[in-house]
Amino acid sequence: CLAEALEKDSELAHATLDVQLIQMLIQPWEASTSERLGLLPLIIVIDALDENQSGSVFLKHLLHAVGATRLRGLKFFVTSREDEQISRLCNTLPQGTVLHLQNIQKQTVQNDIGLYLLKSLPDIHSQLLEKLTKLSDGLFIYAATVVKMVTANDAAVDEQVGVLQKIIDQLSNCVQLGDLYFQIVKDAISHPDKDFQAPRLRVLHTILCAMHPISDTVVAQLAKTTVEVVALVLKKLHAVMYKSQDGMIYTYHASFTDYILQAPTAAETAFDPQCDVHMHHAFLAKRCYEIMEKQLCFNICGLESSFVKDADVQDLQKCIQVKIDNSLKYAVLKWMAHLNATSDPEETLKKKPQQFVEELLLFWMEVVNLLNVRREGVQMLDMSTVWIDRYTPNTLGVWKEALNFCQSFFSGSASPYTPHFAINSVGLSPDGKLVVSGNEDQSVCIWDTLTGDLVKVLNGHTGSVWSVAFSPDGKQVVSGSHDQSVCIWDALTGDLVKELDGHTGWVRSVAFSPDGKQVVSGSDDQSVCIWDALTGDLVNELSGHTDQVCSVAFSPDGKQVVSGSGGQSVYIWDALTGDLVKELNGHTDKVLSVAFSPDGKEVVSGSSDQSVHIWDALTGDLLMELIGHTEWVVSVAFSPDGKQVVSGSGDHSVCIWDALTGDLFKELNGHTDWVVSVAFSPDGKQVVSGSHDKSVHIWDVLTGALVKEPNGKADRVRSVAFSPDGKLVVSASGDQSGYLWDALTGDLVKELNGHTDKVLSVAFSPDGTQVVSGSSDKSVHIWDALTGDLFKELNGHMNWVVSVAFSPDGTQVVSGSGDKSVRIWDALTGGLVKELNGHTDWVWSVAFSPDGKQVVSGGDDQSVCIWDVFTGDLVNELNGHTDQVFSVAFSPDGNEVVSGSGDKSVHIWDALTGALVKKLNGHTGWVRSVAFSPDGKQVVSGGEDQSVCIWDAFTGELAMELSGHTDQVRSVAFSPDGKQVVSGSYDKSVRVWDTLTGTQIVSGSHYKSVHIWDALTGDLAKELKDPSLAGSSDKSLISKTIERLASL
Repeated sequence: CLAEALEKDSELAHATLDVQLIQMLIQPWEASTSERLGLLPLIIVIDALDENQSGSVFLKHLLHAVGATRLRGLKFFVTSREDEQISRLCNTLPQGTVLHLQNIQKQTVQNDIGLYLLKSLPDIHSQLLEKLTKLSDGLFIYAATVVKMVTANDAAVDEQVGVLQKIIDQLSNCVQLGDLYFQIVKDAISHPDKDFQAPRLRVLHTILCAMHPISDTVVAQLAKTTVEVVALVLKKLHAVMYKSQDGMIYTYHASFTDYILQAPTAAETAFDPQCDVHMHHAFLAKRCYEIMEKQLCFNICGLESSFVKDADVQDLQKCIQVKIDNSLKYAVLKWMAHLNATSDPEETLKKKPQQFVEELLLFWMEVVNLLNVRREGVQMLDMSTVWIDRYTPNTLGVWKEALNFCQSFFSGSASPYTPHFAINSVGLSPDGKLVVSGNEDQSVCIWDTLTGDLVKVLNGHTGSVWSVAFSPDGKQVVSGSHDQSVCIWDALTGDLVKELDGHTGWVRSVAFSPDGKQVVSGSDDQSVCIWDALTGDLVNELSGHTDQVCSVAFSPDGKQVVSGSGGQSVYIWDALTGDLVKELNGHTDKVLSVAFSPDGKEVVSGSSDQSVHIWDALTGDLLMELIGHTEWVVSVAFSPDGKQVVSGSGDHSVCIWDALTGDLFKELNGHTDWVVSVAFSPDGKQVVSGSHDKSVHIWDVLTGALVKEPNGKADRVRSVAFSPDGKLVVSASGDQSGYLWDALTGDLVKELNGHTDKVLSVAFSPDGTQVVSGSSDKSVHIWDALTGDLFKELNGHMNWVVSVAFSPDGTQVVSGSGDKSVRIWDALTGGLVKELNGHTDWVWSVAFSPDGKQVVSGGDDQSVCIWDVFTGDLVNELNGHTDQVFSVAFSPDGNEVVSGSGDKSVHIWDALTGALVKKLNGHTGWVRSVAFSPDGKQVVSGGEDQSVCIWDAFTGELAMELSGHTDQVRSVAFSPDGKQVVSGSYDKSVRVWDTLTGTQIVSGSHYKSVHIWDALTGDLAKELKDPSLAGSSDKSLISKTIERLASL
């Protein structure tokens, strides 16, 4: 059964502990019941639980499963050293279940050690064994370590006696385990020549500081030594560490690691084996970076295309094994972990994160994707934000952008394709129906602007494609490449028409002449070439630039060419004679993009000095300097009427400017990396942009709205809610979208696109004009419910946003996240008002008080927190639950808070004092959802025990238990008049209890539909049939809990 589970889902190895426990232990065990009839109970031994970072979490889930009687016939024997979280869980067990070794009489342990030595060293005289038993002083590990020293290499009895006698003599006055370890390490590593001793110590410290067991070859790479030195150290330290069958190096006991990694002694000694942990982690962080710097490269496995899934690439795994060795694998995943373990780093180490983003990030992403360790990679990036904020806060913004970019890619539909490309250039066809893009993966792509579909892929270049353009009639495409060639393609068939060879450097820019008869190209060889588009002959070579030519363009009449150069200048040439007409000087850095105005009277240029210049093409005078970008301006273009200029920049933005006044007309934000190419549509109503975030965006010039971006398939709904007037339904989908539906007709009204991962929670504003959504892309979006436009994107969370809500007046939004924080946002400006920190684990539920002055939150850390919205202060922390808090809500008068927990209880708290008012016991499983009745006199709760309970909020007595569901109840709520209760369950049903009215209810299911039911008759009133839908809730009847937990 376990094998079947693993075959069914290969990702189980990377799943969360609770999922692993259910699918790899509980379900296989329950499925094997018939095969185990008559068998005695089995015992599972779990040793050294404390040595696993998630040991306490595992134990908590295990105890929950045992308590739910889902593991009958299994017994567990668990050992652990002292650990606060594990001890707290053990204290909840019945008396006699837990045994503390320190409470066992010492003589009993000594007798056991004597028996162990007698069996392990049968040929040694009993007097020596008695002395060793006494030296062990009740520590089995002491005795076991000595046995390994004595019996090494199948030593003869005389040799064993000699070694044991030497140990006893050396340690006769020392009974501490540390004394034994010191002697072992000294004998193995100490050397009068420090040049011999230093690498041996580095090997030892590297093995013990490594983030997980590593092989001898990886140790040698990290410690900057040879495999032979590693083998020598291992041989001499055979009593405390060993090389296993899998080639990894392990210690026999954690106490040895503890001894070596404790702070070095202050006293000066001839030999000190102990490690300065912070210093050695800094050394390993630098070594990992050096390994990445040396081995990472573009397209490391030589994949032919970015459009073929990794799973479909023949012999890819063999290639990965050859190209990505174990030292690079370790460095890619663990260098940031070593960085995080340092303290007071030197300046060179502080610069590494910024260097990594600028030089290695894309290559690192390739390897992470190829190794299928996307989750671990993003976690490492995420963990490092604290270190960067502490030591290099000025680079935190860059790091967070890199993190968001990686999260977006790795969690998206493109992740099955290893990312070894980026979009360098885009161009629109004359009729505006097609977009062409030039890519890092050596391809040229043609896209449909209306549907976003990929129409054609043009392959032929052997290097990155830097520039692309359509011919005036739209029948041909020209491209310039890193391979030093210019190619002309048939846009309809994709065939290569002409290859123009002559440049001796990268071709950075290409363009057709207005009549389509010529092509101009600019190159790193400092030349501008004009070609005959029909014959492919070189017509003119324009020489004069003293640096690479970054951009070229024809004038509208085809009589002139403009070029921009790395030499900070803009040149205007006579296309017929090749003479230099004008040199335009004013930029203070490279000129990356140039273009003529439609009437040919002006030239626009963009530069790495972050400015856009507009020049008089006749006189060469500077007419306008457009300032606003905060990074290089990589691409510029005039609108067809010449009244506007568009620019794309390394600051990820697209700007539209008034060419007459120089004012900024629109700033278009949405890209997550450098915007490297921009252009207007022929009618001037749209702008197309291409970015290193691997996307092509089409924007509406007037509104600034994102019109089209090629999208993947839709997915099931995660959350739904009604508008306050009941006329609309909003649904959140796993396909990264939100949908607005007409609740009466079932028609799709608007699609809300903008999130880059699953949408987990949605809610309407109190007036119904806006929708807020939270997503696993870590962002919160506010949408216009009427137009579907994205009004604001709120970024700041470092993990999934699982709960969102508007304040009662609609001016603020609160969000709860897996990053342990609660954030309050200004719903109008999108600005962060307050970040509320105090939770130590995921925040599952958030809600405003009725007056909007407070926020309540519940989380995995078992606490309920009440916060002051104005100051951000923690007003009250309500402690009493002994498991995760899944749901919280204020009473209608704001005086009380109700919470539901994994400890099977419902608590009612005094919101002012924080005192526990009532504890409602009755559920036999986790309580997933709670809510007050509109008059505050009752509480309803739903749980994994399949029941719905209604409680008297004043007395705490169970007023009614509603039975009927056949699976866990995930959401409950009162109707607005308090006369009904609705419940949603994993049994795929929504039930209304004690029906009084004909109110309509939204139900959710994993059949990818949203249903509207008649509450009185139970008849199906409407089904919203978009195939992307699943999941549900009703603003008036189903609590906010289902809005965020329907999918979890």
